[in-house]
Amino acid sequence: MSFKYFIDTVYIKENTPIQDNLDPKLIQMSLQEAQEVTLRDTIGSDLYDEIYSQFPSSLSANNTTLLNDYIKPVLKYSVLYEAILPLTYKFMNKSILKRDGENMTSISMDEMVKIEQRYAQKRDHFIERMNKYLCTFPELYPKWQNPDADAIDKPNKDGQTLGFYFAKDYFPRKK
Repeated sequence: MSFKYFIDTVYIKENTPIQDNLDPKLIQMSLQEAQEVTLRDTIGSDLYDEIYSQFPSSLSANNTTLLNDYIKPVLKYSVLYEAILPLTYKFMNKSILKRDGENMTSISMDEMVKIEQRYAQKRDHFIERMNKYLCTFPELYPKWQNPDADAIDKPNKDGQTLGFYFAKDYFPRKK
C-alpha cells in the first residue's frame, strides 16, 4: 500500500521557496516525516487515522476544512523544517557530503540553524492556530476531543512542547 500524502510536491513548490527543479523524492521524504510525526503527534492517531482513511475522495466537510485551512500550513512549514538537512547534506558510502551547486556559496552551520529555527517557529505558529480551532469547535472533532483510551498517540492539545518535564515527585524531597 502506498503512502497517502495530504499535500503534494507541487503544492510545496508553489507555496514555499523550494525551487521547481528540486527532486520530488527529497520533498516526499520530509513530507512523510512531517505528516507521520508532527501532524500525528499534534492531532492524535484517532483523528489522523480518520482523515487518512477518508483522504482524498471521502473527506467529511469538517475534515476538509481542517485539512485545507489548518493542516496544509502546518505541513508546509514542517516540510521546510524537515528538509533543511537532507537538502544540505548527502549521505554517501564513505562519508556525508555537503551539497554545493555551481556559482553558489554554501551557507554556514549558524545560518542553517537560524533557518531551521525560523521554520520551526512558523510551524509552531500554525500548530497553535490549528489547536485553537480544534479547541473552539471540539464537537466537530470527537476523535480529537475524546480519543480512544487505547489510542497510540493522544492529541497534543497544547501544541509543540520541547525539553524535559519532571513530575512533581520526580526528585525526592530532602527531609
